[in-house]
Amino acid sequence: MPQTFKKPERLCSRKIIEELFGTGKSFFCYPFRVVWLKTDRQQPYPAQMTPAVSSRNFRKAVTRNIIRRRIKEAYRKNKDSFYSDISRAGIKLVFMFQYTEKEVVGYAEIEKGVITALGKLSEKAVQASDPC
Repeated sequence: MPQTFKKPERLCSRKIIEELFGTGKSFFCYPFRVVWLKTDRQQPYPAQMTPAVSSRNFRKAVTRNIIRRRIKEAYRKNKDSFYSDISRAGIKLVFMFQYTEKEVVGYAEIEKGVITALGKLSEKAVQASDPC
């Protein structure tokens, strides 16, 4: 699968984001809080993701955008095994990476966090869908 992050993979719908916060499950994986929800919507990709960075912690939009770009890049590079895991289980997910750190951390730290969060998310989603 090509390493891209196209528009259908991005979670943009306010309605779904509100539902995500209302009924979604969450867990913490440094430096992120991951909020996720299984969905029955027809979508071309097994998952939709959006990054979130608090304007309370980072006043300047430039800083928030840098962090968002780093999260999206780390996700783009490491989503293949995640997609194969949840596709095998027949699951569709929507989720959000909320950046919780108070300072900007480097790309390597963010990538490490994304990798562990994706592993944990696929594990939790497969367990939640398993009828046994």
